[in-house]
Amino acid sequence: MPVFAIVLFHSTNANCSFTLLCDIRARQWGFALQMLYNSILVTDEDELGSCCKFFGRRPREDVEGDAQNQPDILARQWGFALQMLYNSILVTDEDELGSKLKLDVCLRTLGDPDWFLHQVVSNDGKGIRNMMHWLKKLVSDQPMLFCLEHTGVYAMPMCCYLSDAKLDYCLVAGGLIQKSLGLKRGKSDKVDAKDISRFARMYHKELTLTQLPEKNLLRLKMLLSHRDRLLKAKKMFEVAAGEMKPFLEKSIAGDVVKDSSSVLNHLMKKVEKMDHLISKLIAADQELSKTNQLLQSIPGVGEQLAAHMIVYTRCFTSFKTWRQFACYAGVAPFEYTSGSSIHGRSKVSHLANKKMKSLLHMGAIVSVKCDAEIRNFYIRKKAEGKNSMLVLNAIRNKLLSRMFAVVQRGTPFVQLAKHAA
Repeated sequence: MPVFAIVLFHSTNANCSFTLLCDIRARQWGFALQMLYNSILVTDEDELGSCCKFFGRRPREDVEGDAQNQPDILARQWGFALQMLYNSILVTDEDELGSKLKLDVCLRTLGDPDWFLHQVVSNDGKGIRNMMHWLKKLVSDQPMLFCLEHTGVYAMPMCCYLSDAKLDYCLVAGGLIQKSLGLKRGKSDKVDAKDISRFARMYHKELTLTQLPEKNLLRLKMLLSHRDRLLKAKKMFEVAAGEMKPFLEKSIAGDVVKDSSSVLNHLMKKVEKMDHLISKLIAADQELSKTNQLLQSIPGVGEQLAAHMIVYTRCFTSFKTWRQFACYAGVAPFEYTSGSSIHGRSKVSHLANKKMKSLLHMGAIVSVKCDAEIRNFYIRKKAEGKNSMLVLNAIRNKLLSRMFAVVQRGTPFVQLAKHAA
């Protein structure tokens, strides 16, 4: 699926103010794959379509045997797999060959809402420099604001360039942009660029400037993400091997189960290596090490929860209060009422960081077991007839308040229940 990032430029001068928006999109260029063993030429028949069709060679009368069974090859928008039968090479691509390689740029003014300019450049250092050269010809030395849709690693070239050049920019969630512009019909790279530039023009006074995290925080985030991928792969092999073993004969599934066991051992070693690198990285940074020690002084907060809290809060600098982070993590309850007819229960929102929410849930379960104060709270609320998940969600919020408190105070957590008379 094509992924795009947005970059927006905006001047604070009312007489000469511009917004420039870049939309990184996947543009499909025609390509050909020559299969050497059977002389099949695969070509893209729909360069800019939402899906591509690739056709293999049809059976020929002068070819006998398995060569006549060459299948037609269909590449879908969400990914495809081409099996080259003669050389056993599997080719896969989830982003349609050539995605994330260009920037769609839209230049817009604060004065005239209908005026804009559109430009396309490559999403690399050369393309960004060409874009800046083009921009300087238009706006000269006027102050500018850059606004990017948050797409993770695909926006990093632009973010690094802007940070090095000390230019103001902000990252905006794609969902916020989409919901703020009302109903929308149709979709194209140019239209997306215009829409996001319009969003930036409307809300430029409310946008918050973004700064790249320190390199240690970025590296820690990459290590944690890689660890999560390893665990997902481990789970996949565990489930597959576990389902085969009790229901299939050893002569049928024995080789697969044996190979899965070997892969699982390898993955576990990789996970242990990631844990070692994460611990080493945190210990080498004085600020990260101190924050980690403060967080783990709280019952129920372990290595993974502490490390993820450090990453997602940027070492507790990007959220002012624990309530803001509770909303971000999806553990803050919201009212659901309207007039006199709708009186629904307060509930958490599904718009949340699900990874952080799951870690907080595990921390809440552990704290019930090892913290006397939390355990008494859980038992008391259950005796009052409260739902278990409601009580656990309250404990998740209590953990967040404790974590923010110890970091802001700069002292470890103290269990008062141990010192009570």
